Amino acid sequence: MKTKQAEIQQSLDTAQDVATPEGGNTPEWKPEISPELLGMDNQGQVEQVDDDGTIKLPKTQVEQAEALATEIGGFLAMTLQGVTGRDYNLNESKIKDAAKGIAPCLVKYGLTDMGLIMSKWGVEFQAAISAGGLAFGIWSAHRKYKAEDEAAELEATAKREGVASGNQSE
Repeated sequence: MKTKQAEIQQSLDTAQDVATPEGGNTPEWKPEISPELLGMDNQGQVEQVDDDGTIKLPKTQVEQAEALATEIGGFLAMTLQGVTGRDYNLNESKIKDAAKGIAPCLVKYGLTDMGLIMSKWGVEFQAAISAGGLAFGIWSAHRKYKAEDEAAELEATAKREGVASGNQSE
């Protein structure tokens, strides 16, 4: 007599494999992946072509973050020099050195794409720029008025000293 289990025909559809600790991949199976694919970290970037027709490989996240930090650092350096009228010797190599130190932090927090940053915090940046412009205007006016007050006080002091000594010039 045949047992019930023997009567059931096993098909490939109903057969179940025993799960392996490697997640179903046997150690001898290794997919062949080219070094170009292994080294790519382009986050959906499109290939760029130079003017001479050579194809640039997409930047890694760290390279992209370094470029972004360099652009932001250059902007801040120019703005600072323009606002204060002083040269702080913030040349391109110093900005690039700082960008190399800042880039890993940008990558850690996913801040490697300016479009993404602006879509998330664009209005906050606009508010900060507007408030900064207002504060700078007030600060500049305060410095001007303070200098005018000091000049007037020096002039008044000089006149009093001239009157007290009996020497009047004018």
